[in-house]
Amino acid sequence: EMERKLNEIERRSAETDAVELVASAEHVGTAKLIVATRGSGVDGLRALAQNLKGRVAPVVVVLGTKGEKNANLVCAVSKDLVQKGLSARDILAPGAAMLGGGAGGKPDLSISGGPNRDQLDDALATVAQAAREALGR
Repeated sequence: EMERKLNEIERRSAETDAVELVASAEHVGTAKLIVATRGSGVDGLRALAQNLKGRVAPVVVVLGTKGEKNANLVCAVSKDLVQKGLSARDILAPGAAMLGGGAGGKPDLSISGGPNRDQLDDALATVAQAAREALGR
């Protein structure tokens, strides 16, 4: 019973977070760009990115988090933008390099991580700029 209640609270919290992130999205042309850092681990970021991608399109989502030993970035791109040639992996690559890692995944969802935790904010800004440039083409 307690676990069920905790799961429900987490679900509601994630729902509120997603709604707020969509509301604060930056408009780039006809698309939305959502950029944020969160305290959740990489699995939480992936789930949030997928949630956001399912709520609004066209959209590029860029999320970052710091763990104890490394930092992670997640990029999600809506299918309509993937069909136009955008790739989450390409958008994430310059930020991944700053973190000391590479970007893997698919055109619609890429995840990276690296040991350079102190570079997360700069890496996030770099990836956001890469997303703006990709959307501006």
